[in-house]
Amino acid sequence: LTGIAYPVIFFSTWNTAYRKPHNFFGLMLLAQAGLMGVFTSMDALLFYFFWELALIPVYFLCSGWGGEKRIQVTFKFFIYT
Repeated sequence: LTGIAYPVIFFSTWNTAYRKPHNFFGLMLLAQAGLMGVFTSMDALLFYFFWELALIPVYFLCSGWGGEKRIQVTFKFFIYT
């Protein structure tokens, strides 16, 4: 499902990532790689590694391309995860 959803997300956000699109799509690809590793890991250590790998780009995506309350959302994301 992740492999199907991410290309749809890329095509739907192609015109909306107007601020630094290379950074946006790079962070999205890193998040996808982390999620694919989470869902395919067979070891708890690899699961933890890929989970943390997936959280880091999501944090930067929220802080860079979030809405008008992106600072509050990023802070809550950091506290809850």
